Amino acid sequence: DMRFLGMITDETQNILWACGNMTKNGKNYSSVIKFNLTSGKLLKSYSHIDSVANTYNDLVADDSGNIYFTNSKRQNISKIDKQSDSVSVFFEGPEIAHPNGITISPDNKYLYIASTDKGIRVLDIAGRKIIGESVSSINSEGIDGLKYYKNSLIGIQNAVEKEDQIKICRYFLDESGTNIIGMKIIDQNNPFFDIPTTFVIVNDNL
Repeated sequence: DMRFLGMITDETQNILWACGNMTKNGKNYSSVIKFNLTSGKLLKSYSHIDSVANTYNDLVADDSGNIYFTNSKRQNISKIDKQSDSVSVFFEGPEIAHPNGITISPDNKYLYIASTDKGIRVLDIAGRKIIGESVSSINSEGIDGLKYYKNSLIGIQNAVEKEDQIKICRYFLDESGTNIIGMKIIDQNNPFFDIPTTFVIVNDNL
C-alpha cells in the first residue's frame, strides 16, 4: 500500500533509495526505504509513524553516502547518517516551508531545496543555515523535481494556477553557487505533459 515519490540510485553501493508514504488503520507511515538495486530485496526501512500526515518526498545523497530527504508536510529536511545509520532532523525553518525537490552541489557544500512556498533556497551544510537571498523577481516557487546541472538548477514547476503554466526551468547560479541570477524556460505547456514531477539527467539529456 506504500505510495512512492522520490527515488535515487547509488550504483557504487548497488542501492535504490525511495521515499514512501501510506495511511493504515488511522496511522500515517512515512519511510525512506533502501533496496538492493539488482535483486529488489528490501535492505532497510527508516520509518516514522504519526497520527498526523507527513510526506517524505524527495532525497539526495552526498559523496560520503549520507542521505538528505524532504518532508513536504512540514518545514524540515532530515538526514540518514551513513556512519551511525541513524535518522535526525538536519534543518528546520520557515525558509523551506513545504520542501519538495532537493539536490546537492558537486563539492557537497550546499543543499538546494525547493520550498513550495518560498522557492529555491540554499542551505550551507557545514553551518546548517540558509544562505543567499530568495529572489522575488525570479519565480522558483511550486517546484517539484530539482537537479543540479553545470552551475545551474533545473526544476519542474507544477504547483501553478493554470495547467498551461507547467514548465521545466533552468535557474542559473552565480560563481559562488549560492544565488540565483537568472532563469530560462526549457519547455512549457508541452502537449505531452500531464503533471510531470521529477526527472534524471543522463549524458546531457533530461
